Amino acid sequence: MLVENFEGQQVTPNPKSIMTMMRNRGVEITYYKAWKGKQLAHDIFRGDPEQSFAILPSYLSMVEKMNPGSITDLVLDEDSRFKYMFLAFGACVKGYRCMRKVVTIDGTWLKGKYDGVLLVASAQDGDFHQYPLAWGVVDVESTASWSWFLSKLLYVVPDEEELMIISDRNPGIIAAVSGVYHNAHHGHCIWHLSQNMKLRCKKKGCTEMFMHLAKIYKQSEFDIEYERFKKRYPEAGKFLDDCGSLDRWTRAYSPSSRYNIMTTNGVESINARLRDERQLPIVALLESLQRLTTSWFARYRNASIVATTKFTPAVESILRDRYNAARGYQVVELIRREFEISANQQYIVVCKPVAARDQSQQKNQLQRKNQS
Repeated sequence: MLVENFEGQQVTPNPKSIMTMMRNRGVEITYYKAWKGKQLAHDIFRGDPEQSFAILPSYLSMVEKMNPGSITDLVLDEDSRFKYMFLAFGACVKGYRCMRKVVTIDGTWLKGKYDGVLLVASAQDGDFHQYPLAWGVVDVESTASWSWFLSKLLYVVPDEEELMIISDRNPGIIAAVSGVYHNAHHGHCIWHLSQNMKLRCKKKGCTEMFMHLAKIYKQSEFDIEYERFKKRYPEAGKFLDDCGSLDRWTRAYSPSSRYNIMTTNGVESINARLRDERQLPIVALLESLQRLTTSWFARYRNASIVATTKFTPAVESILRDRYNAARGYQVVELIRREFEISANQQYIVVCKPVAARDQSQQKNQLQRKNQS
């Protein structure tokens, strides 16, 4: 009955629903029999879990052969049992060079017959969509498994100073990143940090002020706001001071650009999307990841083909909002390439065009280099 009515569907009835379906047909069965029947039906049209592990080496070999540029690896333990698996599809590897140098990583438990953890590394494209880079399946989430996964990710995401890797404060991830990526910088997800901070400070407004604080751009503004924050919420301030260097969670002190990526929410949304797929046998899971990635890429490619704007839709929307907000500003030229901008005669800002500012910064850097 299950095979005939639900073949090809990711979501199938739970045992209680199966008991009701059978009762409506005049047959009474136990919860265990309903559960066992569901497992047998899964094995029929999704594949047997043991057989799936057996054909995994052949599947990965075919991925590399049929999907040029793909990177795969498989590690077995001393008893020839599954331990680690890595997979990055060729298109994902090729497209990374067009992404911002910010990569978020996260892990989520698998829910099938055998325990395991699905690891994900993701970037962000120009329209703020998640761009999955690589997948891993490991026996447990630990420093060793994360170190292995990141050592393979190096073939997709090279180690460089402008790279920012963002994760939660999992000790295994922290140790693995520092051990594998020596030049890149490691930042913490500010949402996870705020949830940990709530355990120390439950005062109203603390979380909101912290999130604002973390996103400030200028160091001078951050320093003032941080002192104000610590006076108002001393418990939270002590917690943040104990978390280590400010460059781990602040935009102002970040040694490389985090852009709009301050959390791991994006990669966690991928994990949430895979809620049902995480119960599949491993080869069926990997095939689901391939179909999901392909469907995303096809949708975004088709949208870009018919786009008529110079920038991506998300960026165009931001620029349009900022343009409309700035239409009422008054601009007065002070000297060449320096202007005074006022809004309703309440705020006055002296600024330079971006090009002039960049030229000035390059000149100062060159002077310091010559002096050294």
